Amino acid sequence: KFSNKNTTKTSTHNQTMADKWSTETFSGCPVPSSISTGTGAETRHLHLLTTGLRAKRIGFVDVQVYAFSAYIDPSEIAEFEQLEQDIGVLRDNSAEKVVMLTFLRGISGKQFSDGLAEGLKVAEKAGKPVPPEAMEVISKAVPSSVDKGMCILLRMLPTSDALEIQVFPPAALDPNSAVHIFDRAAEGSPLITVTKDPGLCAALHEVYFGPGAVLKGLTASLKAQLPLLTSLASAAQQANSSSNNNNNSSLSSRNKCNKHKANMISPEPPPHQQPSRQDLRTAHHHRPRRAQQEEEEEEEE
Repeated sequence: KFSNKNTTKTSTHNQTMADKWSTETFSGCPVPSSISTGTGAETRHLHLLTTGLRAKRIGFVDVQVYAFSAYIDPSEIAEFEQLEQDIGVLRDNSAEKVVMLTFLRGISGKQFSDGLAEGLKVAEKAGKPVPPEAMEVISKAVPSSVDKGMCILLRMLPTSDALEIQVFPPAALDPNSAVHIFDRAAEGSPLITVTKDPGLCAALHEVYFGPGAVLKGLTASLKAQLPLLTSLASAAQQANSSSNNNNNSSLSSRNKCNKHKANMISPEPPPHQQPSRQDLRTAHHHRPRRAQQEEEEEEEE
């Protein structure tokens, strides 16, 4: 478990690794096919969007640094046709994304920070600079030694300009293990660092999904995933449509039932009224003759 005294606040999002795994093509590194966020009614399922490889040129050799995998809710993507032609559409998409960096070799924390800063120069050239304060938070969230097999997870929330960071030690995300990510309450769960900066999420989107992306193989992987993502998005749309139709049908039935009940209710009796003088005279006139005689005898007495 890694500690971080510079954590600005913690998150309680519960995410569990999926049973099915995919493979990053160039490195052969296994990555989850899907992950789940939230608990109970707030549970959300994010599916593998694309994978890629981050390599660093050293001399005449490209050294593999980490395998990249990104996750998203397919129902939040409306531009599937555009995506097939241009992965840059993801750069401007405001949906929540979880990015997993699985390290293929051991490096120092400083090397990771320097590599990230180098990648963010792409965002700076695109007019999306990252303040030094935000970079410092990210750097402090990463341990001084990033070992082979370690996973750094970035949860990007563009709508709130928030970035959540969590680091797992090697083998913690083994395909045979059932671990929780971004869950502060999970026993032994690494600490979560959260930082908010108006330009940070936009800059990271530029680094990973922009025209100058530092990753290899993103487009090919995305095209391979598109049929499944399109199918999942269509299924979600049909489910929502069916749910709405059922709700409307239930509401219509309840309205008809209430109207029928209202028609069956008998009208209330009119309020009590005092008898008029005419009513009293009429009633006196129609009283039995014997009663009238008794009253006359009483008057004579």
